[in-house]
Amino acid sequence: MSAQGQGVRLDSLDHQDLMGLKERLGGDLERFANSANVLLRTSQTFEQAGSSIASLAKSKEGQQVLLPLTQSLYVSGKIASVESVIVDVGTGYYVEMSCADGESYCKRKVSKLHNSLAGIQNVINEKQNQLVNVNQVISDKMQAAQAAQQQAAASSS
Repeated sequence: MSAQGQGVRLDSLDHQDLMGLKERLGGDLERFANSANVLLRTSQTFEQAGSSIASLAKSKEGQQVLLPLTQSLYVSGKIASVESVIVDVGTGYYVEMSCADGESYCKRKVSKLHNSLAGIQNVINEKQNQLVNVNQVISDKMQAAQAAQQQAAASSS
């Protein structure tokens, strides 16, 4: 693409430029795929948090629970209140909400993340199509070069 945002015909590029474009598209695809994975993991975390809040709302005050400190370390505790939860809303800010509001917050975050994920998936599909086109042009140019070499060899003998 040129600086004005106009497309460049792939068949007008030389082999070196095509290989550079192929490499750049491959890097873009990798970055977008990593971003999609991060969004997917984050949405799964919010889905789990919403489920946890829903199950907390069904619990009783004083009920014994195991709280995860890490993936493998849990501590025993008692539920102090089933009326409200403290929700991490990002960048170190926590907000006390009712269980229904906390569950609703998690559902909204999951919805936003899924919308972002769909947008990134569209970009990934576009980049994959562009990469296929670049690979096809590279292949066509290589076949044309081989045919020209064979014709030159045949005409010289």
